[in-house]
Amino acid sequence: MTDAPCAPESRTLSALWRAIFLVSFPFGILAFVLPIYGRELGASAIEVGAFFSAFSIVPVIVRPLLGRALDRWGRRPFLLAGLVGYLAAVLAFGFGTSVWMLTLARFLQGIGAAFLWLTALTMVADLAATGGRGLNFGLIDEATNRGAIIGTTLGFAILFWLQGDVGIEWKQLWWILFAIYGVTTVAALAIAWRGARETRPIALSPCFQGHHPPLDHADGDRAGHRCLKRHGLADARHLPAGHAARRSGRHRLCLSPGGADQLVPTVALGRSV
Repeated sequence: MTDAPCAPESRTLSALWRAIFLVSFPFGILAFVLPIYGRELGASAIEVGAFFSAFSIVPVIVRPLLGRALDRWGRRPFLLAGLVGYLAAVLAFGFGTSVWMLTLARFLQGIGAAFLWLTALTMVADLAATGGRGLNFGLIDEATNRGAIIGTTLGFAILFWLQGDVGIEWKQLWWILFAIYGVTTVAALAIAWRGARETRPIALSPCFQGHHPPLDHADGDRAGHRCLKRHGLADARHLPAGHAARRSGRHRLCLSPGGADQLVPTVALGRSV
């Protein structure tokens, strides 16, 4: 029994790196300029603190529920949802002319963060070989920091130039700044849309490649049995030596060695017994 080629992991990881790099541009500068702009709009010290609390509270609520959703409905929809959340936050920041709009923008940013980061790390865990997971997790973290550093440097250069030499007011500076960050966020969303494929294990199986969206449980059962029939296997008890079956939710997945350091899902069997 020969294994079919896996999904293009390197392409998905590359798209993930570039998307996170671009979406991270506003991260560094927000901590500096958000309190200043908030005070320009008349925010009190408590309201400035609420800007940061609004961002922090959302992931605490959303992430425990998101993990189960990622396993049930796949990774890609939530990755894109996270980037859309960041785009909505950038737009809200750009058009924010009151304290409550800035608070709303931070709330939207928190939603984007809750969806994006857990999903991105899950996708890395899905795709990275066992011996290279530390490297790939490190690359995602490096993309975040590099994007934040470059975005902050670019932002301050624009602020100093426009405020010092041109003499533009803060509200106009703020809009220009987030118009630029809006462009980078749209680019991140476009890269993820085109390059980041579904990485949930059943979607990586040769029997299920090409199915978008991923197969549901009933379709997965039928397609899994067809795949077994093609390979001359009745059920997990007839797997060749070197293969193993494990439970996954309502299904047992037949895993075949994809290399010395990686397991590649091949076929989905019937419901667990």
